[in-house]
Amino acid sequence: GECKLDIIRALQGLPISTKNAVEDSKVIKVLKKWLDNEQSSNSSQADSSEESAPVPEETEETETEKSAEEIEADRQVVEAGQGLLDQWNSLKEVFKIPKKDKKDNKPVALSSRSGPATFSLGAYLPQ
Repeated sequence: GECKLDIIRALQGLPISTKNAVEDSKVIKVLKKWLDNEQSSNSSQADSSEESAPVPEETEETETEKSAEEIEADRQVVEAGQGLLDQWNSLKEVFKIPKKDKKDNKPVALSSRSGPATFSLGAYLPQ
């Protein structure tokens, strides 16, 4: 949880000006996946704690249950991640016309069926 939170905070500090940069890097997909996982694990944790029978106070937590610190860290990840998603979704998308590839700019040779074209510049040259 803490590592994810640190990464989200670092991403919040990046100077991203367009939505294209986020989508091209595929970071948005990873962030959405993290949020889905955190939200589903938090909701299943809350469901299991509500449905379970009362536990005597002497009993220690099992390894599968999250501590209060872990739950708080997950909540912070979800809040920070959702804020970052909202920030990214508000960015403008920029559409650019791609440049034409310059593979080869060789002049095209014109040919005729009767052979190469001939012409005289004699009429245009000074005498």
